[in-house]
Amino acid sequence: MTNTGILTVVRQNPLFRGLPSELYERVAGLCQPRRLAKGQVLFRQGEAGDALFGIISGQLRVSANSVDGQEFHLNVVGAGEVLGEIALLDGGDRTASVMATRDSMIFALPRASFLKLVEEEPRLAVHLLTLLCERVRWTSDIVEDVAFRSVPMRLARRVAILARLHGERTDEGMMLRLSQAELAQFLNVSRQVVNGNLQVWQRLGVIALSRGKVIVKDFDGLEAAAITEEAADG
Repeated sequence: MTNTGILTVVRQNPLFRGLPSELYERVAGLCQPRRLAKGQVLFRQGEAGDALFGIISGQLRVSANSVDGQEFHLNVVGAGEVLGEIALLDGGDRTASVMATRDSMIFALPRASFLKLVEEEPRLAVHLLTLLCERVRWTSDIVEDVAFRSVPMRLARRVAILARLHGERTDEGMMLRLSQAELAQFLNVSRQVVNGNLQVWQRLGVIALSRGKVIVKDFDGLEAAAITEEAADG
């Protein structure tokens, strides 16, 4: 089952998508399965990077620390996604820390083995360039959010993105398993600010709240509510 899971992630992830079938098998053959318990750290910011990691099942949180020690949550990754691509390519220090937020099954793709395969198969290099461009765009979006968007709009966008990517479909809508404190760390604002906005949107009926969860009932309504708040604040 683990080997099947590795091959599934390799086939479906944009890093490798579109490659010949025999290359999927070769990449998967280099990967080493590993289990992470909830709360276990995969790697820390500043550590030497020597592998890419893929998620077969579970969920991991990506975060970074500022020079003054503040922690910022950057992303949540789940089944089918990979992380650690930058360190895989340049062998430099990790730019963020990663911790399992659920029991997870992952795999490691060692850098040395992968680079040897890239030398043998130049087609992989094209995929790596495409991936790096996507990462640059993602980083630019985060900078744009901080620089030009209000807190309600940033919060609404982040909740919507995370719910679409990692939410669980329920009768009420897409359920996101993240606490308000964790959402606050994504935006570098207080939990009280996050709670105030979420309570407004709950009264409007576009989301529902329960302990450690946000259920998005109306994605379009959530964005409209955030735009209304942004205009009111302006």
